[in-house]
Amino acid sequence: MRRGPFTVSAVLAAALTVTGIAAGTAFADESAVAEFYSGKTVRFVVGTRVGSGGDTYARLIADHIGKHIPGNPNVIVENMPAAGGLVQANWMYNQADRDGTVVGLTRESIPFEPILLGDASKAEFKLDELIWLSSPNMFPNVAISWHTSDVKTVGDLLENELIVGGIGQTGSTNDAYVLRNLLGFKYRVINGYPGPSEIDLAVENGELEGRATAGWTGLSTRHADWLRDGKINILYQTGAVKYPRIPDDVPSLMDFAKTDEQRAILELKYGSNAVGFPFFFPPEVPQERVDAVRKAFEATYADPEFIKAAEAQHVDVFPVSHQEMEAVYKKAYESPQELRDKLAELSKPPAD
Repeated sequence: MRRGPFTVSAVLAAALTVTGIAAGTAFADESAVAEFYSGKTVRFVVGTRVGSGGDTYARLIADHIGKHIPGNPNVIVENMPAAGGLVQANWMYNQADRDGTVVGLTRESIPFEPILLGDASKAEFKLDELIWLSSPNMFPNVAISWHTSDVKTVGDLLENELIVGGIGQTGSTNDAYVLRNLLGFKYRVINGYPGPSEIDLAVENGELEGRATAGWTGLSTRHADWLRDGKINILYQTGAVKYPRIPDDVPSLMDFAKTDEQRAILELKYGSNAVGFPFFFPPEVPQERVDAVRKAFEATYADPEFIKAAEAQHVDVFPVSHQEMEAVYKKAYESPQELRDKLAELSKPPAD
């Protein structure tokens, strides 16, 4: 059968019909999502302790995001910090409800555990099956020493020992070992601390002399007096890009790489900084609920009441999208095996 010529009005009518169908589908999806979440409680399960940088973000967002999720569920925060957050990540993958009522927030380094530790990893999750939602900020990370320490600058780390605390294999313990083995920084690690808060207390009490890794968010919120009163020396910041809030005179760790291989190892090790404070769903959550919660995070970041609350708490918000997070993970997991093996070897405690 011969078809007649298309007219502008016919094309427009067809387009409006398709748009109407799409809009109708979107409305139906949102209506179903609203019906599901109405009257429910969404749990933010955080893999760090109360008062940590991640916990600060989780509680701040939980206070505002409920009104942006269709159905306006109640949102609460729970903490599961065991093993530096690895227990929480494994629990999210293997045991958390897969209906969209449980949202995880993990430490920035936990998704990298399998490639950082190789066969020594105790991860029980498959990274590509977790559903990434959003991150409120990258993870600006610094090394610090207490003002009474002989280590005042990063250069002093090459000459003088700095006693730091360790949590889990992918946290401050791992950082100290990698940098001691790779760059010769004279870190001595005392292991067994439950979390950053306990390490900070040990630093203040003189039990430790500093931290090989400390989140800038945590420092600027929990320990603003340390910065204001000069109680700490900021030795360097990690990550390939300098963070705008950290003073300009703080050097980048990348500046101390002497070879291309050293730089590549540091970029792999600290690629996690770019994902910051990753919120995620366990596998198999229905896509329409994933989409709705992702939009709710975006709406929360733009919410004037949220912005005002963040400013009052001196919390920076530079959101990282789920696409950006996924790109970072993809790059890391596609890195050459020999580079990953080298990093895993460097993560081991020194023989001495």
